[in-house]
Amino acid sequence: MECGLELCIIRLRSQGSIQPFFIDDDACATPSTMALSPKWYQFLVGVFASLGSLLYGYDLGVIAQVIASQSFNLGFKPTDNET
Repeated sequence: MECGLELCIIRLRSQGSIQPFFIDDDACATPSTMALSPKWYQFLVGVFASLGSLLYGYDLGVIAQVIASQSFNLGFKPTDNET
């Protein structure tokens, strides 16, 4: 199956108007032309999102406690605006 230039029409919900747009060959991705299968792509997106959550939790749980510790404050002497 070969993708060609297609005219697609969508209706914008907020305005109630009809807007045409074109899809060209670059936007047409079939499973045979994709670098990864959709299942692997979804898996990798999930892993990436969970790593972001993991790093955010690590930052809140560990690094924030280090900044609040007494030894850190004695060593770096932050001003009132920085604490």
